[in-house]
Amino acid sequence: MPEISYVEKADPDSIYADEDRASLIEATQSEQAGRYAEILWLEQKLIGPLRPHKEDRLRKALVNTGAVYEAQWIELEMAVGSRRVFELRMEIEGNFVLNFIFPAADN
Repeated sequence: MPEISYVEKADPDSIYADEDRASLIEATQSEQAGRYAEILWLEQKLIGPLRPHKEDRLRKALVNTGAVYEAQWIELEMAVGSRRVFELRMEIEGNFVLNFIFPAADN
């Protein structure tokens, strides 16, 4: 099994290498949280019985959103380093899981 390397350096060849890291991380965090929510929503919709054409549309949307989601993480990793991206991704995905398991009580 390959070992995961947590590098803190940015790839100088990244198209985002010269940008402000903090604002890039903040913008990506917001976008990725939205994409992850969409992925979870699509997966939830695909659980129940659906008409074939609707299921096909939802599956295509899930594949496309998932591909953009993964590509964005890779691009951010090249810009800010894998350790920060790993932490950010775990924060986003972990928050969604925690909110699913322990939903906030409506007051």
